[in-house]
Amino acid sequence: MVNEKVISPGDVNLFKLIDDPDQVVAAIFDHYADRGFTPSPDERALEMTL
Repeated sequence: MVNEKVISPGDVNLFKLIDDPDQVVAAIFDHYADRGFTPSPDERALEMTL
């Protein structure tokens, strides 16, 4: 994708390869927590059922 100029070289660092479902969920919540977004308890419960 970098060679095709679809993404910048630094964008490669945005990718994470995670095989464990619990780690995937944690990575998603960490992403939003780092950006100041905290779901309500009801939103978090709903997300956990997806």
